[in-house]
Amino acid sequence: TSTMSHSIVLVQFLEDENSKTYMDFESVESALEGLCQLYEQIYLKSTSSTSESVSYDLAELFKYLDSLQDLSCLSYTDETKCYTPHGRDWIKSQLYNLMRSKGE
Repeated sequence: TSTMSHSIVLVQFLEDENSKTYMDFESVESALEGLCQLYEQIYLKSTSSTSESVSYDLAELFKYLDSLQDLSCLSYTDETKCYTPHGRDWIKSQLYNLMRSKGE
């Protein structure tokens, strides 16, 4: 199996080209957790909650990810010494596996 390490998440929030950004992570898992944190920040703003903990289900997270104009991930693979591009569906399946492994 290939070992994937450094990952870059590319996000376009709105139709506006200026809403494009990227986030840099040390691993695929940390990139996935970063997307969850991004959603949590948006969720907290929209609910005006002051609670320390945020509770949501995977369907809500996926709905948010689907609402983004564009979403992709580049993950570095040691074997090939290059970045492999992944789309929204791959990201969602990886998030599903991550949450399942954490028992959330």
